[in-house]
Amino acid sequence: MLNVVMWYFMIGLVITTTFLIIFSIIRRRVKNRTRVEQLIFHIIAWLIFWPVLVFQIIWFREIKFVFSDIFRAIPYLDIDKAIKEREIALKALWDSPPLCGQQVFARGLNEAEYEYLPSTFIFDANELATVLSDDRLSKGGYHSDEASIARWLAYRDNKLNFIARVPQEWGRMSYVIQKVVEQGVGTAFCPICQCCYSARQIIKPKSTVNTGWNFNSIYCPEKHLLHHTKGIHFSRRSH
Repeated sequence: MLNVVMWYFMIGLVITTTFLIIFSIIRRRVKNRTRVEQLIFHIIAWLIFWPVLVFQIIWFREIKFVFSDIFRAIPYLDIDKAIKEREIALKALWDSPPLCGQQVFARGLNEAEYEYLPSTFIFDANELATVLSDDRLSKGGYHSDEASIARWLAYRDNKLNFIARVPQEWGRMSYVIQKVVEQGVGTAFCPICQCCYSARQIIKPKSTVNTGWNFNSIYCPEKHLLHHTKGIHFSRRSH
């Protein structure tokens, strides 16, 4: 038994040392990276829970999240609590939607990297509400983000001349962006070009068909990435 424990922590030590070397190499490319003085907590956690950490890296197919300042190495241990908290938050938004004016906006997203982009999508609230009224996903209750967004827009005040942010709890707004932009609805701000483009000016390349996740991307006319969301997933057939 003692030998098993010794080997367990020896493997953990090797993995932890490897992570620290990788951290020193890529830390400048990590958004909201862990500060050096905070690493002591991560080192202890990596040493003890290294199997969970390795599993997550394989699951997400990337390693940069390990060095985020929000430690996420063992979220599955309390998944029921997280689901319940999300349920409460969605119900609260449904019962008391935030203020909505003439326009709404949402940040661009890069789902491959699990991070928001500095791009912004702006929509006329009346126009977006009309488009969503034809979406079958807008007919459900608060468990449907599309339905929650449609309900929020229904309570808009057209006298308020301001741009309201779509609450981040409605994560499927990223797919709403994809759908409505394809219909020529909305405007996108490119932070690199420092200007806005109408949906009809935006480049929407055709999705690739590869094993694993296939992504749908939106680019500005200068080919700067504005939005990158998951499309269809294909599994490799075993022989």
